[in-house]
Amino acid sequence: MLTTTEIIFDANCLAALLDEFNKWYGKECFYIYESIHHKKLKSAYNNYVPQNEPIIGLMDNTMFGSASEGCAICKKGIFWKEGKTVAHILWSELPTHRPCWHKTNKDRIMFAAYPTTLLINEGKAEKALLLFTTLYEYAVKLCSEEYTSVDRETLIQSFQEYAGYGHLALEESQLPSASNQVTSVTPSDDTAQRFIRILAKLDGYAIILVVLLRKNIPAKALDLLKKIPSFSPFAWVGGLLIGQAVNWLNVQINEVGEPYMMEHLVAQWKINGVEHSKLVSQLEKIPEELFNAEVKEEALQLLDKYFINVVQNEKE
Repeated sequence: MLTTTEIIFDANCLAALLDEFNKWYGKECFYIYESIHHKKLKSAYNNYVPQNEPIIGLMDNTMFGSASEGCAICKKGIFWKEGKTVAHILWSELPTHRPCWHKTNKDRIMFAAYPTTLLINEGKAEKALLLFTTLYEYAVKLCSEEYTSVDRETLIQSFQEYAGYGHLALEESQLPSASNQVTSVTPSDDTAQRFIRILAKLDGYAIILVVLLRKNIPAKALDLLKKIPSFSPFAWVGGLLIGQAVNWLNVQINEVGEPYMMEHLVAQWKINGVEHSKLVSQLEKIPEELFNAEVKEEALQLLDKYFINVVQNEKE
C-alpha cells in the first residue's frame, strides 16, 4: 500500500541518472548540477523553482537560452514553467500522477489526474518520457516500501532496462521502412545481444512472442507485449515504441533465424539463473485469452527443444 512519506532523491543519484540519460539521448538534454551556468540557475530560481530547492538537472525550453522557462529536476520533485503557467510535482506525489503522452500533442507529457502538462521541445518528449517513467516506477516502489532508500546503481539500472526497448526501437538503422515493410537489416552482434538480454527478462512471454512472429501474426504479438506486466511502462509511453520493438524482433527472426534467437535466449536465461521448470510453469499460467492452446503448445515444444540443445552442447 502506498504511503504519504516524503521522498527526497539523493542529488548524486539524480545527477548520475541524468548523465546516463544524456549519454543515451546523444547530447546534453539536461544541464547537470555544476555544469549549469549560473545565469541559467538564477533565471530558473527567479521564475519557477523555490529558492531553497537544489536544482540537479535543468532543461532550457527558451529560444535564446535564458532558462526562464523549462523543466528542473530537483531533490524533492519536478518543477517547470511554460508561459505564465508554473507547476510542480513532488516525488511523493508522482505515484498518483503517472507520466504519459498527451493525447493530441506528442511534444507534451501529462501526469495523470494533474491539470498541467509539461512541454518538451525539439522532439525530446519521446525519450524524456522514458526518464520520467523510470522515476515514476522508482517512486512507486519507495512509497510502497518495496525499496527503503534511493540506490544509485538500482536507479540507473532501472532506467537502462526501461530505455532498452526504446533505444533499440529508435535506432534508425533498425526501424522498418516508411511503407511499414520489414527491412533486411542484419543487426550487429552487440545490438542483437542487448536485445536478447532485454527479451530474456520477459521469461515465458518471450517464447510466446517468438511463436506468434514465426506464425506471421505480429498484431497478436503486439497485443501480448502491451499486456505483459513487466512491460507495462511501455504501454504508457505509447504504442509507437512497442510496435517498433515487435518489428525489430520480427527482423531478427527473419534475418538471423529462429535458432540464433532461441539459443542465445536460452543461454541468457541460464546466465540469469532462470530454470527450465520456472519457464514451463509460467507458460502454463499465461491466460489463454491472449492466444490459443496451439500457440502455447508450440511454445512449450520450442522451449524444450532449445533447452535440451543448449544443455547437450555444454556437456560436449
